Amino acid sequence: MGMSLVLLRMFWLSHSFSWKSVEYSVYCFSGSVFSILLGVFLKSSLVETLGYLLIIVSAVLYLYQIFLIYKTRVRKENDIYFKSTVFSYTSLSVALLLGMSYLIFQSERILLVFGWVLLFGYIGNIITGHLYKIIPFLVWYQRFSPLIGKQKVPMLADMVPKLGSSFQFYFTLFGVLLCGFGIGFLSNELFYSGVSFLFVGGIFMFKNLLFMINFR
Repeated sequence: MGMSLVLLRMFWLSHSFSWKSVEYSVYCFSGSVFSILLGVFLKSSLVETLGYLLIIVSAVLYLYQIFLIYKTRVRKENDIYFKSTVFSYTSLSVALLLGMSYLIFQSERILLVFGWVLLFGYIGNIITGHLYKIIPFLVWYQRFSPLIGKQKVPMLADMVPKLGSSFQFYFTLFGVLLCGFGIGFLSNELFYSGVSFLFVGGIFMFKNLLFMINFR
């Protein structure tokens, strides 16, 4: 939560928005941790459930804060970072709905899909998306910043392979979706198809990392 609020605001050049939502989100999240631990200690399902509800409220407030950052952004390129970020927060929204469904239906299948979407849809894509921003910046700063004023230096956008990053994004997107449906419908064929897509997406990610690191 803390990392994303710093990096999204920096990369999107967002400003002039309220921080109240995320402040309340942190309070709710802290309260949820306390409630769940207390519920487990007292063996009280009511107190424990209250903690889970506070987590949901915290996540909703956090998503609203991200929306405010998105609405006030100055930089509006639809690059790989933007696509990965949108997919990751869409996944977080879906995971939130699945989490609420699990509290109602107590289905282990819903819980498994929730974990998959949260881990690979949200966390996986928020990490890979930021790699396309952070690695070019670090390489540029170390390799090209001393050359400013002496010779022409590349832009950060030039250091990201556009075609390769698009292949990586779409293979990963379809992989996450297929695996999620495979888990939800108990289909090995769908799940293994999704794993194949993720494997290809991983190869493109590795290739893209090498391209950015070795860019000259």
